[in-house]
Amino acid sequence: MSGSQNPLLNIDVPLGIYDIGLYSACTIFEILICKLKNLCAICGCTENKKIKLYIMTNTENKNSIKDYFKAKNYFDYGSNNIFFFSQPV
Repeated sequence: MSGSQNPLLNIDVPLGIYDIGLYSACTIFEILICKLKNLCAICGCTENKKIKLYIMTNTENKNSIKDYFKAKNYFDYGSNNIFFFSQPV
């Protein structure tokens, strides 16, 4: 999902950061982080023991996805809990 830039949808950004038209204007990544935060609250996670999120990108858009998360302050989930890796081409 995150590494894809679907030409059929005529979008030029990774799907995970695309505004999919929700009233809240949340992206798919933002929704995912919100769900992880809620799950952590239910499970009693501490700041040092949160559920880790691994995001597979491609080499073409890894930096734009990382920049997006950095600009959003990692949605207050902590940069130490989110990992980015590129799929081999």
